[in-house]
Order: sequence, then C-alpha cells, then structure tokens
Amino acid sequence: MRKPALVALFLALVMIPELATAAAPTRTSEGMLSPQGRDVMSITVTSPAGGKLSRAGSCLIKWTFKGNPGASVNILLMQGTATVKTLALNQPIAGGQFNCQLDKDIKLGDNFYIVVQSQEHPKIMGKSNIFSVFQPGLSAGATHGPVSPYTPPQVTVTHPEQGATWAAGDPQSIEWQYTGDPPGQAKVLLIKSNQVIKTISAGQSWGQWGKGYIIPYYMPSDVPPGSGYIIKVVSTTDDNYRGTSGQFTITPYARLIVTQPANNAPLANWPVGSAHTLTWTYSGDCGTHVKIELHGGVNDGWKIYPLAASWPIGANGSGSFQWTVPPSGTNGITWIPGNQYQIMIAGIENQKCWDWTGKFTVSQ
Repeated sequence: MRKPALVALFLALVMIPELATAAAPTRTSEGMLSPQGRDVMSITVTSPAGGKLSRAGSCLIKWTFKGNPGASVNILLMQGTATVKTLALNQPIAGGQFNCQLDKDIKLGDNFYIVVQSQEHPKIMGKSNIFSVFQPGLSAGATHGPVSPYTPPQVTVTHPEQGATWAAGDPQSIEWQYTGDPPGQAKVLLIKSNQVIKTISAGQSWGQWGKGYIIPYYMPSDVPPGSGYIIKVVSTTDDNYRGTSGQFTITPYARLIVTQPANNAPLANWPVGSAHTLTWTYSGDCGTHVKIELHGGVNDGWKIYPLAASWPIGANGSGSFQWTVPPSGTNGITWIPGNQYQIMIAGIENQKCWDWTGKFTVSQ
C-alpha cells in the first residue's frame, strides 16, 4: 500500500530542482539568459584585436551578438576602470561595426579597450582586447614630446558660396562633400561671429558617395539680416570632423500684408459710389511698385480687372490706395448681386510680396 506514495515522493524530489532551474534567468559564460529563459544574450567585440592604435587615427570597431540584446548599443573607450570617452550612442546593433576617430587629446598609454554595451540591457556588453595608444614620431614608451600636426578627415561645404546672398524665406540649398567614413551624423549649424544662431539639423545622414545636402532649405524669417554668416557641418561625435562655408549675407524676409480690409475680415457690402482706403505693410525687398487688381470670383468666371497697373508701394514699410466703387459697366466690370469680390495687391519687381483684401459684395 505504501508503494504509490514512495513513487510520488521520488518523482517530486527529482522534478523540483529542474523546475527551480527553469523559473529564473541564469548567467552563463557567454552572457545572460533572457527573462523567458530561452535566448542567451551576449555581445562579442572582435575589433580592435589588441596591439597599438594611433592617436588621432581611425579605429574600426566590430562586434557580433547572440540572442536579442536590443536594437542599439553604446560604444565606450575605456582605460582600466575609467571611461575615457563615449564614442557613440544609440548605434544600431545589427550594423556590427562603427568607424571612429581617436581624439588627438587622448593621453598616450596602455590598458585601453573598447566596450560595446546594450542600451536595453546595460549588463550585456562586450570588451575588446587590450591595446595601447601611441603618437607617430615619438620613441617607444614616450608620453610627451613634439606632436605632429593633426589632419582630420575633410568636410567641404560647397554651398552657400563665398559672397552669396540669401533672402530669408526663399528656398536655398546647403551642400557639402566629405572624405573617408564620417563618424556619427552630420550636424548643420548657422553661425555668425563664432556664435550658433540656429541649429539647422541636429543630426542627419552624411549622404552618399562623398556628398550630402539639405534641399530645399527655407531660412526662417526671424533670422536677423546681415553679413558674415557661415554654414558649419560637423560630426555629432567628433568635433574634428567638420567644414565651413564661405561667408554670405542674409537679407530680410520679403512679404506684403493687407491691413485694411484684412483678408480675414468678415464679409462686407460695398455700395456703388462708396470710397475705400486699402492699406498694407511690407518688409524686405518687395520692390518699389505694386499692381492692384479686382478679382471677380466664381460667379464672374474668375475674371481679373486691373485697378492700377503700377502704384508706388509706399514708404517706411506701409502703403495705401484710395478706390471708389464704380458704376456697373465701368472698365468692363459688371456687378453681380451676391457675388464675392476680392482685391489683390502684389509686388511688381518681387512676386513673393502679395496679399488679398477681405471679401466683399457690391450693391447698386
């Protein structure tokens, strides 16, 4: 009668350790099991493989991984237990490599290594073999002495060109060329007198086949007009990888705005014979004259009736035009009851400067 009970006790003693082992993740010599206990996660750095690396020289970092350590990694330069520099953040783990430039200011010495660390699972990381950093031209073991000039990979901003003029609000192009394998991403800055006026791009692709660009780029209207501006294109991870354009000038944003009756004013009725003063403001290079046209709207077949082929734009940023609603039949105008009309004021020399009045109807 005791035999079934003894068998059950024996099975329980055998199975309990196995269940306990599967219940929680365990560390292995390769890495760490995922929380589900199925996939071993690990990162292995295969390059650099030791030896010596030149200060201010390139460093190709390569890695492999197992399991699912996450989508991205951080890359660190270490010496002993100290972090010397963060070389890159949020690099795609699937890429398997990153080309960096060792800073010219890194202290010469031994016991350096690279760490590639999972962003999602910081405990999952791989370490390269130990290497030393040396300065070409110095004797073995030397840590000071004359340093040869540092020549970083080259970035050349080809547009805007020296002496160019950009009008704020107009479409322009920013273009550059580069050599080598650029580190990080391309950060694009608008600079004047060594001050960053605007970050045009905080980081984007360097481009392809040695060329990159931002096309079109509209200079915002709030950028102060003036000369001495430059465009700087610089790596997000290495300030030595950079290039600047020639100096260029930014002119004010050109625009014209009808202030009376404003184009968002409620629909009005203008009787024949009533007088109206149209007013507007302007800024930038809108030219010296405007044309003023009456537009007939949908019920009048979108006809256009010239009111003034050339009228002075005004002075000190404002202008005006006095108009009396003529009788029907004047200059080919036939007033249609209920139809909605508008008047357009537009620069003659600069067609970007234009605006509408508010809509109105005309009564006999």
